[in-house]
Amino acid sequence: MKSLTRRSTGRTSCLEETRRRQKNCRKKGLLLSVKDRKCHAPTSQGPCNNGEWFVAVKRKLEGFCKRNECTSEEKPIMFNRTCSALYGSCPQSSRLYLNKRGKGFCDCEDGFSFNIADSTCHREHLQGPCAGTKAW
Repeated sequence: MKSLTRRSTGRTSCLEETRRRQKNCRKKGLLLSVKDRKCHAPTSQGPCNNGEWFVAVKRKLEGFCKRNECTSEEKPIMFNRTCSALYGSCPQSSRLYLNKRGKGFCDCEDGFSFNIADSTCHREHLQGPCAGTKAW
């Protein structure tokens, strides 16, 4: 009976150590690699082989190595199942950005903010959708 308790405690201790490392990585904006047990930036090469990058696992604080399908400088981001350019795939005043899972998403360009009411990006500090002399 005692040996079972020790094994269980050992596993819990290992799990607790992994969780502690994951949280420390997350505080730095990084992900834990189970491959080398170190923190790495999402979408970097990290501990991965050439042609792969380190991406996040959904709902977890760790990452894994995955083949980077978009290696072209002209079209570096996977968006809607195709390698895409930063500009041209999104609505006006927005562009593609890369999330920590290696997928593209549209968001406003720098200096613009999103307006929920009309679902568009407007330049900050100008009138935009505001009435009269008010600035966005």
